Amino acid sequence: MAQGKSGNPKGAPRRGESWAELIKTIGELTAEEALQRVGHWLSPLKRLPQGVTLKELVVMRAYATLLDESNARLLKEVMERAEGKIKDEVDLNVGGKTINVSVGKDAG
Repeated sequence: MAQGKSGNPKGAPRRGESWAELIKTIGELTAEEALQRVGHWLSPLKRLPQGVTLKELVVMRAYATLLDESNARLLKEVMERAEGKIKDEVDLNVGGKTINVSVGKDAG
C-alpha cells in the first residue's frame, strides 16, 4: 500500500450505522417504538406484549425454544453469552516439543 494511503479509505461507519450499534439500538426498542419507525412492515409486532424491549422478547423466545425442544447449539450460544466461552485446550506437537494451547474463558 502506498505511503500515506489509508487501508480503509471510507473510514469507520458513522455513529449508529455499524451492525453492532444497529442491533443494540433496535434491540432496546419496544414493539410500539419499532412500529413507529417502520410502520406496517412490522405489523406482527402489534401482537407482542407492550412495554417490553425487542431484546427481552428475543431472549425470552430463546428460553422458550430451549424449554420446548432440545437445541444443543442454541443452548451453547446462550450459555457462552451469559457465562463466557468454555475453555478449550489443545496439545500441539511442534518440533518434538508438546505445547498446550488454551482458547476461551480463563485461557491464559
